[in-house]
Amino acid sequence: MLILLVIVLVMLLQLVIVLGNAATATTATNATKLGGKNASQYVTNDRFAVLTGTITMPEANSEILNGTISFPFPNGFTKDNCIITGLMSRVPDMYSRWATTGCRDSSARSIGNYNLRAIFWEDNTIRVDTLKATDEQASWQVEVKVVLMKIS
Repeated sequence: MLILLVIVLVMLLQLVIVLGNAATATTATNATKLGGKNASQYVTNDRFAVLTGTITMPEANSEILNGTISFPFPNGFTKDNCIITGLMSRVPDMYSRWATTGCRDSSARSIGNYNLRAIFWEDNTIRVDTLKATDEQASWQVEVKVVLMKIS
């Protein structure tokens, strides 16, 4: 158990070092159109990848409550060789800070990742979605970040 804890701590330290040195790290950027939504992949090294994108929540009274974005796995990453180590979001029109946990504000908009989830989908993509509280809510943008780490 202690060995596993040490391994996890070392990997998290590597992630902090890599992300902290993003200006000097070898970074590949690919922009991809996915279902009308923009998504980007940043492979920070051969073990970590950061995926970023924007979910557009459905219009009011559309009878649709969930907003979704799908990311292709970055080169070298698969559902069998990686895990999601981080999931963050923000609503840029309302809040400048990113959050890993969330709550609702007085207008019932998401702050952070309230109701946000990421799934390795059957079509070999990573699907991230979130829900509106009511159908009457107007549309808004939710920016998301997903951090992947290879485990094998």
